[in-house]
Amino acid sequence: GDIGKAEVATLVAVGEPLMIDAEQIEHRGVQIVHMDVVLDGEVAVKSDGTEIATVHAGEFVGEGAIVNRAYRSAQVVTKTALTALAITAEEGRRLSAEITAIGALITKEAADRANTD
Repeated sequence: GDIGKAEVATLVAVGEPLMIDAEQIEHRGVQIVHMDVVLDGEVAVKSDGTEIATVHAGEFVGEGAIVNRAYRSAQVVTKTALTALAITAEEGRRLSAEITAIGALITKEAADRANTD
């Protein structure tokens, strides 16, 4: 899901900036400890080696860390060099409770992705 400019500004205040090279991989089955908000670049989400989604600037991956303390259900591979924000599960849960737009977006995205797994 797309995060609006006001929400991105809030996330920038609490997130840890990440600069990631192309082809970095986060493996399926690993416990998720943060959600990544993509600021620049693209991420491929793969299930059993098949690309099932592409995540662009303004979108995020790892919402399971915030919604249900889940393990990664798919493999995440950077398609390009990436600039992102890492939002810890704790900060994400706090922001979701305090800022309705962020909480609703994260919850909706988690539900939508759970239905495609």
